[in-house]
Amino acid sequence: MKRLMLAALAAVFAAGAFGLTDAERARLQASLRAPRLYPGITWEQLQRLHEEQLSKMYVVRDGKEGKDWIQIRDWSAVTCELKALPASQEIPKAYEVEIHRVEPTGDWFARVARKGKPNVGLMVKVVPPKGMAGEVGDVKMLWLVRRRVPIDDAGAVSSTVVWAVIPEETAATYRVPTAREVALAMRDEGKTFVVKLPTATGPCPRCDGRGTLARPEPRRSASAWQEAGDGRDDFLTRPSTPYLRAQQGAQRGGRAETIRCPECDGRGAAYEEAFRTIFFKKS
Repeated sequence: MKRLMLAALAAVFAAGAFGLTDAERARLQASLRAPRLYPGITWEQLQRLHEEQLSKMYVVRDGKEGKDWIQIRDWSAVTCELKALPASQEIPKAYEVEIHRVEPTGDWFARVARKGKPNVGLMVKVVPPKGMAGEVGDVKMLWLVRRRVPIDDAGAVSSTVVWAVIPEETAATYRVPTAREVALAMRDEGKTFVVKLPTATGPCPRCDGRGTLARPEPRRSASAWQEAGDGRDDFLTRPSTPYLRAQQGAQRGGRAETIRCPECDGRGAAYEEAFRTIFFKKS
């Protein structure tokens, strides 16, 4: 059963790129509005879900009081795909910073580009910490976060965005949680996570739940039918149909007379995507 679930997970993740019908999307949206509980998660399933979904949805920050879980992506109620949350802007990321101008305040007007993507850059205002030197033409690899700047003591927030430099030791406290940490959080802290799962909807309509189909007979060419005629001229000299089938079976070397159902990939069940709340049920 575990193998079937893992195979279904792989099939659903692969098929997701091809889009959904209106009816399938409506069912998926309904399951997101009220995701049912799924307490029977296995370690193998959780590892797969972590790789495909959870590792993209959460960041943890290690601190003196333990670790804080920060959700940086969530499921869109419209597309049912992962979308970035505002919290994702507060996670430090490595950038290459090329200083183009130094302001009287000490701030920099600089070109920033994500590490590993030097051809994709932005001209922005960068606020370095006090004491950090910077001259026009300098290129630095720094950790940055985007922040909006308060404009008055009442806490009104400006639409102006600045890029603040974060110390490397602070940036190092942010990381992606491991699958084991997800499992321990569910078991020890009672955390739950909403994920997209393949769920069985019943037996496969094509193979009726068997997972296999009868091997189709090879098609005879028109010339073969013409050579055979109507069967009345040589019915005593031609081999019988059962004998020909036996010969074909011998030529196949005893291979099975069935093939794997292409509709369900041999699982015997029909699956569709649905959102579920996963957790570990304590005994």
